[in-house]
Amino acid sequence: MKTPQEIKETITIQLNKMGKSANQMIKECALSSSLVSDLGRGRMPSADRLAIIANYLGVQIDYLLGNTNDPTPSTQKSRPANTEREMLINELLKRLEAETDIDILKDVSDYSDYVIERRNHNKK
Repeated sequence: MKTPQEIKETITIQLNKMGKSANQMIKECALSSSLVSDLGRGRMPSADRLAIIANYLGVQIDYLLGNTNDPTPSTQKSRPANTEREMLINELLKRLEAETDIDILKDVSDYSDYVIERRNHNKK
């Protein structure tokens, strides 16, 4: 388990990756303004405060504590696809997550609406 000072360092690294400051996190999470300095002085925050911080940073609490090197929250870990349908959905999501052009995403959405509408019309 990490020391409070090491947890502070991990939080700072994650905040830098997000382009956020500790003060922004404290304000947006309604945490005590002394939280970061308390960590620097060796005071461990409560479990509920760690949960709030981990959620804000998008990491596991265990990652903050040093119990894992994987920051991905368990809710974001995808389970293996069991069906062809799930595999296709996962592949489509991967492609769309990487897309930065909003017009392409809108086109994909519009086309999927068209295909669904056409299929439903043909069922009648």
